[in-house]
Amino acid sequence: MAKRVGRKPAKDSDLPDPKVWKWCKHPECTDKFLEPEDFSNEQKFMRMNSEVCAVFLEDYCWNHLSEEARSNYKAKIEKWVNEGYTLQEAKLESANLQEADLGGANLQKAWLVEANLQEVHLWTANLQEAYLAGANLQKAYLRDANFQKAGLAGADLREAYLEVANLQEAYLKGANLQEADLTEAKLQGADLSLAQLQKAVLLKANLQKANLKDATLHEANFSNSNLHGCYMHGVLLDDARYLTWQQIEYTGEEKGKKWLDAQDAYRRLKNYFHQQGRYQDESKAYYREKLMAKHLAHEELFGRRKPKGIKRAFQNIGSFFKHNENKGVRKRWFGLWFMWALSGFGERWSRTICWAAGTFAFFGLLHWLGTNAKWWVLKTHGGEVKSLLDCLYFSLVTFVTLGFGDIWPDVWLAKVIVGVEVVFGYVFLGLIVTLIARKMGR
Repeated sequence: MAKRVGRKPAKDSDLPDPKVWKWCKHPECTDKFLEPEDFSNEQKFMRMNSEVCAVFLEDYCWNHLSEEARSNYKAKIEKWVNEGYTLQEAKLESANLQEADLGGANLQKAWLVEANLQEVHLWTANLQEAYLAGANLQKAYLRDANFQKAGLAGADLREAYLEVANLQEAYLKGANLQEADLTEAKLQGADLSLAQLQKAVLLKANLQKANLKDATLHEANFSNSNLHGCYMHGVLLDDARYLTWQQIEYTGEEKGKKWLDAQDAYRRLKNYFHQQGRYQDESKAYYREKLMAKHLAHEELFGRRKPKGIKRAFQNIGSFFKHNENKGVRKRWFGLWFMWALSGFGERWSRTICWAAGTFAFFGLLHWLGTNAKWWVLKTHGGEVKSLLDCLYFSLVTFVTLGFGDIWPDVWLAKVIVGVEVVFGYVFLGLIVTLIARKMGR
């Protein structure tokens, strides 16, 4: 169906302009509002007191309309839209438009607070920046509708059809979207905090940078959806379907350096992936969770502000030693940093192998330097060892605890260094075996 343009009534016509609001003529309403001091801003003042303003095309607010006027109101609005007129900024608060046919209508910035729009047909309609807080949109047909920057806080959208709808930057805090169809919907930057999305279909939906804080996503379908940079602190993901790490990659909390919230978000993702048996994804979420804990400890210890260069280094050193030891921040930060550097919190065993290779290479170079500088002697059946390759070979054999073989140290200093290398070898080999076994066990 082609979109309706929604033309404005001509200036010289007797048709009302939906942008021009009127006060409700009922005495109960006229007694409630105060006359604005500046009448040039009367329309702005009316929008601040919408409950005592008349609904569009009538002289009374919805609460004071007669039963007959209420029953005929839907037909009035449908006729207005069918004749091609706009409803831009129209005051439709609390109006009953259930099952109305308003497809393609221009409702930009319209006031539909607590309106009954149950099963309404609004396909391809323009509701950009419309006010729909508390509105009832159950089973509404909203395919390809434009809700960009619309206010839908607390709206009831259960089982609504929102395929391909534009909800970018829409305010949906506390909205009920249970079993709503959001296939291919555009939800970039939308605020869905505290929203109810149980069993919602989000197939191929774009949720980049959307706020899902404390949202309920039980049994929601996320197949092929995009959640890059979503805010997921406090989100409930039990039994959500087809959600993978590739769809998320990072959270908005991490991007905003809210380390504690980011840690909670990744922990919830880790638990979800474990529940679903997606252990590779669980591993990635666990790594990010621990990384956020490291960043948090660093911020607590050194502060958020980071001057550059040598000044930053000296300030960090000063903060490290001045911090209250009773809080344990130093120990926590150093422990997390050490585990991150050594093994990626147990998730990067290749990093441990690199450290092990570097350790035996270091000792090999140390032996080569020591023998050539005559600090100590490494002997073999053919005499003394002085070549770099022989020293590296000796270091490797020592590191993997295979014994001295055909090369052995001849002085106590060399023996002490060899003993230290053996200890490092035991530790690294045990750690590598543990990490690989843990990975293989998954």
